[in-house]
Amino acid sequence: MHDIALSQLKDIMPSIEIPIDSFPLIATLALLLALIAALLLRRYRKNRTKPTPQTEALHLLRQLDFQGEVDRELLYQFTLYTYTYLNDREDLEFERIQQALLPYKYHPDAPPVERVLIQKIRSYIRGCS
Repeated sequence: MHDIALSQLKDIMPSIEIPIDSFPLIATLALLLALIAALLLRRYRKNRTKPTPQTEALHLLRQLDFQGEVDRELLYQFTLYTYTYLNDREDLEFERIQQALLPYKYHPDAPPVERVLIQKIRSYIRGCS
């Protein structure tokens, strides 16, 4: 009975269609998606941990290339990165290497670095964790 009354009403008054312009709807959805993406990206970047100076120095220390010619600049980088990595901790092996490097770093006409010393530097870098 209820269906008959409803169908009679539809016969009397036709359904009204409301035209929907799709551009504002699409623009609103696009802005909403962009906002959600920006919030998620911000949250992801906020939670990402930044490396400490020590871990960054260790990474740079391991990238030093002692395969070819070892010059004063490479020795200075080794010293700087190791000091940053140690962060005011004492390391006797590093101090011994520093003492052995003195004749090579501060003289303009320094002889080439001995292979034994380069091997000590390499093994020291491998031992760092």
